[in-house]
Amino acid sequence: MHYDSVKDFLSQIIKKNRCLRKIFYICLDIFILRQWYVKKAISLYINPSSNYSFYDAGAGFCQYSDYILSKYKKTNVFASDLKIKYLKDYFDTLKSDKKKRFSFSQKDLSINVNNDELEPTLFDMVIAIDILEHIENDIGVLKNFYSSMKDGAFLIISTPSDLGQEAKFAKEHVRPGYSIADLCEKTKIAGFEVMNQQYTYGFWGNIYWHLTMKNSIKIMNISMVFIFILPFYLLLIFFPSILFMWLDMISKKRRGKGILMVLKKRVE
Repeated sequence: MHYDSVKDFLSQIIKKNRCLRKIFYICLDIFILRQWYVKKAISLYINPSSNYSFYDAGAGFCQYSDYILSKYKKTNVFASDLKIKYLKDYFDTLKSDKKKRFSFSQKDLSINVNNDELEPTLFDMVIAIDILEHIENDIGVLKNFYSSMKDGAFLIISTPSDLGQEAKFAKEHVRPGYSIADLCEKTKIAGFEVMNQQYTYGFWGNIYWHLTMKNSIKIMNISMVFIFILPFYLLLIFFPSILFMWLDMISKKRRGKGILMVLKKRVE
């Protein structure tokens, strides 16, 4: 399954149009279960104080950067991604007040993993959403995050688990997901303390994923022309999708196709 071609196509649609981008972000907030989990974790652990520094690693469409800039008015955001055009297009849609608080850079997180390349900036919170499964030297990347964070800062990770088949067939992945034990071990090697760990996309989330995400991606992989049919399909499945997502959020899960982990940099 090819995700990058779909993402590139969507980036061309929203590009530098502020209105289309806002509609796109609203759709992501509604239909992407992962964003429900990540935003809940951010709200629980962020401290919206002055001079708060937030790092969106592998920012992609910058939906999390935009969320932070919009909701936490005193927070400065730094975003990085291998695809610099995504970041430039987002920056060009920002109003002046947000531009002052947003900076970005092209970074391949898998390169220079043994260097503290993000210094001297020290971040209060870092998010790494669906990026570690793309990187061979994941421990090196985690160590880089650690060195770039303030004492007591938080790292939020979302990644596929090894309990689902989908991650095994994603062309861009270098590993078929993680077990919670494996990810805990790697983050502890990097120096982090685990604050919270949980499976996501459990029984209800799996139904939602097949109904909403898998079918949507299949449609767009057939031909991008079908993207104009997609809104009608999403409208048709809107209410059952929301129900399954909500049930996944509130249910206790012993297994799941995703992992959400909140980590803390120990106070030296």
